[in-house]
Amino acid sequence: MSNEDNSINALVNQRVEEAREKERMDEKLNAIVKSSSIYPDIIKSLSSLRKSVEVLNNTVVEIENKQTGQIADSGKHEKDLKNLFDKIREVNCNITKLELELIDKNNSGSLVEIIIELVEDQNKHMTDKNNPKSIISILLKSSRLQNWITWILLTGITVIELVTRLT
Repeated sequence: MSNEDNSINALVNQRVEEAREKERMDEKLNAIVKSSSIYPDIIKSLSSLRKSVEVLNNTVVEIENKQTGQIADSGKHEKDLKNLFDKIREVNCNITKLELELIDKNNSGSLVEIIIELVEDQNKHMTDKNNPKSIISILLKSSRLQNWITWILLTGITVIELVTRLT
């Protein structure tokens, strides 16, 4: 009986093992069935995620290209701006030198000295009583003329007033 018991035990063990294996398989199948119901949603989510990552990657590449161009343009503009500032400084120095030369009173050719000389000559010509074209001569002549004109006008007005009162 011991052989028979051993073979029955072996047969029982085999059947129990098969039942356990079947339960394990059922559990795995249930897990697969559950995951298969989620799987299409996961695939859709992963597909959307992949598209989003591709768009993001393309955007990053495009921005990088634009930024590279912008950096190159910025370098050119910086160089141009530096040259512009250098030219402005040079022009400013030249203007300052020119201003100093124009207002230098010790330089007979400076603008200030030339203007002062011209004004003094003009003043001499305008105030010279011996020059018949000077302002003083003209004013003296015109004051005599104005006196005569004023006397004639006053006399005329007085006569007209008298005539109007008498009539």
